[in-house]
Amino acid sequence: MYVTRLTLNGTPPISRRITMTFDERVNLFVGPNAVGKSTILSRIESCIPGAYPDSWFLENIADGVDSDLLAVSEDWREPENGSHMPGSPPPLVIVGSVRQPLPELSDPETGYMETESADEILNGVFSGARVKQAIEMLLDEVWEMEPDRSSPYISLQGDQWMNYHDYPERHNLLKVRKILDDCGKMICGEVIRGSSSQNYVPGPDIRGYLLGPRGAEPIDVYYFLGVDTNDIRNFGYLSPFEAPSPSAYPQDEDALPIYTGHLSSGTQGTLLWIWWLALKMVSHYKFRTDWEKMPVILLIDEIENHLHPTWQRRVIPALLEHFPGLQIFATTHSPFVVAGLKAGQVHLLNRDENGVVTATTNTEDVVGWTADEILRVFMGVDDPTDKDTAEAAAALRKLRDEGPRVDEREEERRQSEIARLRQIVDRAELSGPRVAEDARFLADLESILERHRESQELNQENG
Repeated sequence: MYVTRLTLNGTPPISRRITMTFDERVNLFVGPNAVGKSTILSRIESCIPGAYPDSWFLENIADGVDSDLLAVSEDWREPENGSHMPGSPPPLVIVGSVRQPLPELSDPETGYMETESADEILNGVFSGARVKQAIEMLLDEVWEMEPDRSSPYISLQGDQWMNYHDYPERHNLLKVRKILDDCGKMICGEVIRGSSSQNYVPGPDIRGYLLGPRGAEPIDVYYFLGVDTNDIRNFGYLSPFEAPSPSAYPQDEDALPIYTGHLSSGTQGTLLWIWWLALKMVSHYKFRTDWEKMPVILLIDEIENHLHPTWQRRVIPALLEHFPGLQIFATTHSPFVVAGLKAGQVHLLNRDENGVVTATTNTEDVVGWTADEILRVFMGVDDPTDKDTAEAAAALRKLRDEGPRVDEREEERRQSEIARLRQIVDRAELSGPRVAEDARFLADLESILERHRESQELNQENG
């Protein structure tokens, strides 16, 4: 159940008809600015609501001749329960290029929606505040459900404030947190520890209070929004009223959770949109046991936003591993996100000599490619270096291609300029990382040879 093809016609900045066939797991859009990468995400978003049997059409007011067309897989269109209606579309999760962080502890209501439904929140615009609001409302929702006496689930040790016996919905809501922990650690392993995150309970001392959503007295509990971090020593500056309460976590004083909002923007932004994805799925599929394996479509603009290159390489593999039914549509300007993708997963948008946007798809795996190769082939960056050196290299190539001047003085000036430009380019080449790596290799080799000579001399002396 996934989107198979998109045809665009006259959708600015795409002025002529283009058709893209999609991979059922990953679709990454690359290319320069203003060629329609984000436009494609918005068209997919516009086409999916209200979808009917074969495909969806949008009227193209620009030329009135042809329409944008989104096609889907056959299993998406299978009738449900023998009726003639199509299968319902999977949930659509949208994350824009601007990530909205968590609210401050002192202003927890920022970004909240006036609503009585978690589904309505999750159908709205993504923000960190709404992640927290959706969690709270889903907790209230599952606590009001009647127990299922036929449930195979048993209570989970270590979470005594929640009794999962006969409550499969509670078990599956907790699974959201477990998947976030595992997926977050796979991406942000330098910051996130492997142990499970817990409720974040701020304050110097809360002895006598219960940790559940039905506490003995009202307290401000940030449900699920605490993470165990490798970087815990750097949070010693937090005031007693912002730091986690030690009395809330007597079982492990060395693994106190840190409020997600105190982490770096890259870390918290990544964790929050993964939260958003998982919460939307568990809510859409009504807390069913295998909710994380069900179909879902993620539209995310600039998936590498705020991430170090090491994390950029991990983000797509982590999502695919933890959400087997996920189909990703993402834009990127990062070669590290492209690296490792398979044939048919990278869609390159560009402008031809007439300024018309064209679209092509990779026909071979991007496995084993260097960042420089990806920058040249997919992103049109011929000289992946600083601006001045790139301009010098381009000018040097131009002078060489032009050939000798007829006039001797003009030729002297040409040769002088070639020498100057070569000096700039050579200096960059001779001081680059590859040269430094070669120098380290030669130094290591010389050290090995020296030890070998010493060993040989010692053997001769011992005769």
